[in-house]
Amino acid sequence: MTAPRLWLTSPPAWLVGWLILAAVIAAIAVTHHTY
Repeated sequence: MTAPRLWLTSPPAWLVGWLILAAVIAAIAVTHHTY
């Protein structure tokens, strides 16, 4: 956990990051659609 480069290159962390990003984009899209 001390090496950020290893964390970025690890596939699980990369996948989790993309899932979080997708969730944020979806939340923004939903809020923009309702307002």
